[in-house]
Amino acid sequence: MHLLPESKNPCMMNGNMTRRIAAFIGLGLVNSLALGQGEGGSLSPDIKGALEVHNRARAEVGVAAMAWDEALATEAQAYAERLVKLRDLVHATDANGHGENLYWYSATTATPMTDASTSWYEEISDYRYRECCGPRFQQTGHYTQMIWHSTTAVGIGVAVSSRGETYVVARYNPPGNWQGQAPYPKR
Repeated sequence: MHLLPESKNPCMMNGNMTRRIAAFIGLGLVNSLALGQGEGGSLSPDIKGALEVHNRARAEVGVAAMAWDEALATEAQAYAERLVKLRDLVHATDANGHGENLYWYSATTATPMTDASTSWYEEISDYRYRECCGPRFQQTGHYTQMIWHSTTAVGIGVAVSSRGETYVVARYNPPGNWQGQAPYPKR
């Protein structure tokens, strides 16, 4: 993807968003966007939207809201940029002890974090309350990480390849999806 002027870049519609552009010398692969904090330390609309999706899902099952964690977001951003270089959607072999959700789509959007979070939430349609990590875990594991009762923080990173593909990485602390445990206490 070539870099568009800020006014035309769909991921930069809000001029208050900070932007990091990573140039991988010789690869020319990536326009990576950290849609983190705006001026004055306030959260970007996309982060607010992603947190809202996560915390609404958590409220539905009776667990406490998560907070945004900038260190997790930095870690997630670095891994999203790595995925662009790899041209593949693979979980990290070492996520620093954190949980991880991944999302990929073939276009760009102004709200990649919110869109990914919504997709993970939509796995609820396949979820039935049970201990992790049973049948249909491949279809519901993103959702269960979002609602895992002991998880208190999330950070999300986004990178867009030169082909316009968007990679979204969420990191969670503490991680969820522990074998033999339920994501939240049964009500």
